[in-house]
Amino acid sequence: MKIFKIYEAFKNVRIVERRFLFFLFLISISSSIFPVFGEKVDIEELKKYMNKKIEFINYTGKHTVIQSAGEIENIGKLLARERRVSLKYSLFQARGPKSEKGLDADIISIDRDATVDHIDNVRRIISGYLKEAYGYKEKDAHTLAVFVTIYNAVFRGNLDYFKAKYKKAVLTYLNKENAGISTKYYEWPGKTRLVIPLTGEAKKGEVSSVSTTEVTEKKVIENMQAEKGKRLEERKAMVELKEKEIKSKEEKKKAVEEEIKAKMEELARLQEKLAKEKAQGRSEEGAKLAEKKAREEKAVTELEKKKKELESAIAKKEAEVKQERKSIVKDERAVATEKGVAEKTERGKIETTSISDVLYFLEKTGSSASGEIVRQKLVMIDPIEKRLKQISSVKNITSRELYFYRGKILVVGLEKPSSPLGRIYLLEPGNLELKARSDKLVYPATRILLSGDSIFAVISTGNGYNIARFDETLKVVARSEILVDKDTYIGIFGNSIYVNSDREDIDVLNSDNLQLVTRVLEQ
Repeated sequence: MKIFKIYEAFKNVRIVERRFLFFLFLISISSSIFPVFGEKVDIEELKKYMNKKIEFINYTGKHTVIQSAGEIENIGKLLARERRVSLKYSLFQARGPKSEKGLDADIISIDRDATVDHIDNVRRIISGYLKEAYGYKEKDAHTLAVFVTIYNAVFRGNLDYFKAKYKKAVLTYLNKENAGISTKYYEWPGKTRLVIPLTGEAKKGEVSSVSTTEVTEKKVIENMQAEKGKRLEERKAMVELKEKEIKSKEEKKKAVEEEIKAKMEELARLQEKLAKEKAQGRSEEGAKLAEKKAREEKAVTELEKKKKELESAIAKKEAEVKQERKSIVKDERAVATEKGVAEKTERGKIETTSISDVLYFLEKTGSSASGEIVRQKLVMIDPIEKRLKQISSVKNITSRELYFYRGKILVVGLEKPSSPLGRIYLLEPGNLELKARSDKLVYPATRILLSGDSIFAVISTGNGYNIARFDETLKVVARSEILVDKDTYIGIFGNSIYVNSDREDIDVLNSDNLQLVTRVLEQ
């Protein structure tokens, strides 16, 4: 019978784990005949602590009672107000002395009569609780709920971990059977106590109430990375929440600095008054001033200490954000590779293959005397390390916008700093090297319109300016006969191009051959 149970466990283990477990299986068989170091091998216990991702098993059958998402979330809100919901859910607020090392916690207990059977609903309860108890907004509460459930599943039954991290008051509510949450829904009732780690700042309206540092512990992130898609959206949302914490702490630091400044000014006034009182020999008044001065000095010392604590907390949180952003960028690449397709992004006029860890930026290098034409260079920035990665081989870029065309970066630039006209250039996104340039000269500050494979821009023909249509090789395939204002806006609707003529009319041109069709009439 013992061998059969071990075999059943062995069948349900992934193939990558089977070689290791097979060895343990043989040891287990032999231990039933011969003692192996005097102890038995617990296969299930060994499996529990092997590195594997958290996969929640939810009920999939029909429900006799159906509750809406809002009703389930209200369970959490009710817990925040009343601490208990019938015999189904309880809340314990575990707080230890401020002087004690470790974290406080709120603990949500799924009691024996609870019928929750899907992890999404557990998260709704947690989210509702966080909204009501600490004033978290919808997105932040949901993000924290996801991390809290994974955190509690990762450290399920691991009392040594909880003892190392939390105050004694927290441990009074936990044992090996109920600490955290099982991955199996049928083991939740009566055996689940979800630990929500709190900071020393925890209160309603405080964005740092829940310890985001604790719920993003290394093993939690590793488990999220093991899932398909690597839970990138939740991890990005957590980084955004941490950035809100940084902003909040920076505002607090600024307020403390202002308070220190005000008290230092008050101390200067007190010192001046004290000197006068001493000079006039009024010892009683001097004693009162000295006592007040001492209180103010003590207050300044406390404020300076608080400022340093905030600076330390900001630095720590910034380091977390930096590291997590690096990890997210790396995983985004991995996910994109797995999918085998490039993600597309559109930001204003920019439409290109997304390179999530690169920022293209036009750095100003000069301008014409009138300031009409701005000269720039295109640089590639690593936004994580905040450093330059590449500089374009094309200098003196004059276009105000970057355009992405057929997988390349399109810009307008002068051939030389002193040139009155420019050309259209296509650059390679990976290294910013020149791939092609237009066969005709263009107005340096021309607007660009991309439509299908066509590029519309203002060119110079010696007698003035015209609209031209370039093909994908940057050759002119059509040119208007009418002259246009060099700064014209270029609009398109259907097969018509709309431009400002040099007479300040709005002309309508055929988009294929750029012949005049009509003019827009005034009212």
